Amino acid sequence: MASTTTTSDTYSKRDKARVWQWADVKDAVEEHGRIMFLYKESVYDVTAWAKTHPGGELALRHLNGKDATDVMRVFHPPSVVKQRLPHFLAGVLHPSAVATMSSPPLIVDPSLYPDAETYDASPIKPILDHPELAPKGNYISTMDHPEGVPLESQAFIKHTEQVLIKYRALDETLRARGLYTTRMSLYWLNLVKFFVLLGTALYLVVGVISPALSGAAAPLSPLALWTATLTAAVLMGMFWHQNAFVAHDAGHISVTANYTADWYLGWILGNVTGGISIGWWKKSHNVHHIITNHPEHDPDIQHLPVFAVTPLFFQNMWSSFHKKTMVFDVFARAFVSVQHYAYYPIMMVARFNLYAQSVIYLLTDRDTNKHPRIELAGLVIFWTWFGYLLSYLRPHFGVLFTFLMVSHAVTFLLHLQITLSHFAMSVHEVSPNEAFPSRQLRTTMDVDCPTWLDWFHGGLQFQAVHHLFPRLPRTSFRAARPLVEQFARETGLVYTLVPFIEGNGMVLANFREVARQMKIVFHNKAE
Repeated sequence: MASTTTTSDTYSKRDKARVWQWADVKDAVEEHGRIMFLYKESVYDVTAWAKTHPGGELALRHLNGKDATDVMRVFHPPSVVKQRLPHFLAGVLHPSAVATMSSPPLIVDPSLYPDAETYDASPIKPILDHPELAPKGNYISTMDHPEGVPLESQAFIKHTEQVLIKYRALDETLRARGLYTTRMSLYWLNLVKFFVLLGTALYLVVGVISPALSGAAAPLSPLALWTATLTAAVLMGMFWHQNAFVAHDAGHISVTANYTADWYLGWILGNVTGGISIGWWKKSHNVHHIITNHPEHDPDIQHLPVFAVTPLFFQNMWSSFHKKTMVFDVFARAFVSVQHYAYYPIMMVARFNLYAQSVIYLLTDRDTNKHPRIELAGLVIFWTWFGYLLSYLRPHFGVLFTFLMVSHAVTFLLHLQITLSHFAMSVHEVSPNEAFPSRQLRTTMDVDCPTWLDWFHGGLQFQAVHHLFPRLPRTSFRAARPLVEQFARETGLVYTLVPFIEGNGMVLANFREVARQMKIVFHNKAE
């Protein structure tokens, strides 16, 4: 394969009148390192601009050489598609190529793999052929597709086309009903809630606990001291838990629908008050949305050595996000063997990992970090005010440690809600040409809960709806869910909706099953 750093003059100058065949697109991507995608029947070349893409270059590379019509529509405001996209027009697809848009040839971006020469597009084969590796218990099927429709057959292609037609019609229905309009009253109520949670926590630490510890006020009884400490810690944790929901909405530009306004809102909630880089989150989250639950590409399921959501991770898999091999070593075997027991305890300290990931991102990322100084300043502000708050508790190390750990442990609810929707769902590739909505429903579940609990889940109970329409405001998720259920019924796709407790059971069952298979695999390998 030719060097991907060499760019031919054939592709470096865009000719908006050029007519493309699939072979031309494949050559441009695989032999000349271009970053191109299709929108409707036109070809767009974003190679020169990719590194300044607000969603990150990697997100574009996962669309390289593919039909990105639906991703472009649901990830971007209409103004981007109408005003910005035409600048990158590189021609149109030949009518004969248009006729095969539902079953194009496999096109692989070489930069996503360490050895693109030997890339195998087929689903990864089992690591060991053993009768006891058949899934047991509540293990989730990983190959959900309409029964009686052989993959890559003409029936499958026809089904894919019908799914996309109905999906686009559903998107138009949501827009026509005004569901893309944010109900701002929710965010004003959230602002009040943030002030109450954070303000009360600060008051208890600075105005009640600290004076009692320093001798500036009458000492508190042990019961009163620990009650105040635990209350302050829980309120601080709930503040982080709740503000993450709004930061998530801002990251998707679904609060004000203005990129700059939502970015700064995300910076305030993420960096300044939460200690987590909004840039790091956007980089990983955009990829997660495009290539959900793919073991090689989705960073949201790449948690070795701590967790393995599928036996596929036993194979020392390459991560295109982290640009390294995820080695399934002795530490991974030790953790994964007990992951169904360690899941909740690890979630209680998971926030510390997000701090570390944010710092690593800001210090090392040179491709997607668009505002390094502002982002770093936000983290400095966070550690300044939070460190100063902790200094009020220095006279009593036990109180300080308890406040620190409990406040972070409370946020395990957030990490549980984030992982619940994906950890028990499909991780296999059904087809390189699988429709975007088919993938999202196959890899994501919704959590059934009453309306009065929506504040607690913050929209994360509607992850399937959200993955289908990432810019749909959280205030519209509940109204959109019946329409999504109807869409799934009409297309023969599976829409997974389970109660919160049952969803937890599914994740634990999946973890237990992977741990069981790991013991069989490595016991037999040792023999």
